[in-house]
Amino acid sequence: MPERITAERVPAQPGKQPAADEVPAGARLLSVSEMLRAGNGAFRRWLDEQSTARGDSSTAAPIADGSAAPRAADKAADGSAALRAAEEAVVAQAMEMLDEPRKAKRAEAEGHIRAEAPLIVRDCVAQGMDNVRQVAYVLATAFHESRFGTREYERSESRVEDHNPYRRQDDGTYGANLHNSSRTKVGADTEAELDAEYWDGMYGGRNGNRAGTTDASDFRGRGYVQLTFRNNYEKMSRRLNELGFSYTHDGKTFGGRGNPPIDLVANFTHVNEVPEVASKILVVGSAEGAFTGRDLGDFIPDELPRSADTPEERDAAMLAQWKGARRVINGQDRAADIAVVAKGFHDALAPLWPRVVPPAQ
Repeated sequence: MPERITAERVPAQPGKQPAADEVPAGARLLSVSEMLRAGNGAFRRWLDEQSTARGDSSTAAPIADGSAAPRAADKAADGSAALRAAEEAVVAQAMEMLDEPRKAKRAEAEGHIRAEAPLIVRDCVAQGMDNVRQVAYVLATAFHESRFGTREYERSESRVEDHNPYRRQDDGTYGANLHNSSRTKVGADTEAELDAEYWDGMYGGRNGNRAGTTDASDFRGRGYVQLTFRNNYEKMSRRLNELGFSYTHDGKTFGGRGNPPIDLVANFTHVNEVPEVASKILVVGSAEGAFTGRDLGDFIPDELPRSADTPEERDAAMLAQWKGARRVINGQDRAADIAVVAKGFHDALAPLWPRVVPPAQ
């Protein structure tokens, strides 16, 4: 598997407030969440530029509706500071929950958390996700499914490597047990052929995967959400193109005007190799119900039940919502465990999130 493409992300340094005479007459200043919801435009580029200048004093260019350069007004500066604090809170919480005893693997996981957890936070902002309980569940999903992209988990092969390893037989052939049934064995002449046989035995002929092909191996669980099955790779390719999303891999840009369209069926490894792709799939797919037909709003509405009056009752109600929200991703597998992880992220983010994405009026 090729090495992941990652970019070190440094929290943004908010710009100073522009003078009154810098603001065009009649212009309405945009908040951080409004700017981020614009997608991959000027504000995202500006925010990334600011991220490289920690400790420097910088002034952002003004922005009015429809203009190309952003303005660091009071509201935007406050939102930028809150966003930075939210990113740092998420990283700290993920580090605290990380239960990896192996020194080298823990160091790898910590690197992914620092670099990639903030990216998911920003995509939640871009999605306009003002419900902090939904944000917490998105982060909990990434933590549970892939530890934010750590290699042991990201390839959906931990069960192969840990429980059902590929073994070379005495006759030189290879064999393994399927991880959903230790009694079902597959074999092949080469390890590469065994890989195709293994995954075809698991997922061949399901959800768009063509039986007897490499589809099940190609479209195995990848990315922060463990995207699986050919149908889902096709679906997310269409949706990212509809959103105008673009990304660059090995110097080539996919998506957006004038570029080849995003095709995750042809480029399935990009889901692992490009953090921006993995993050966008996780956030958009969860918010819109792309994975199972159920979305976050089905289980985590904006309001808690009115009967939840005490802190204990509110905690119980939130845990019940997060447990149900597992159906957005994968039935009820490990639902209670993931709900506890979501509670940790929620408690870290709740004081900050209304300043990052103000509640809809």
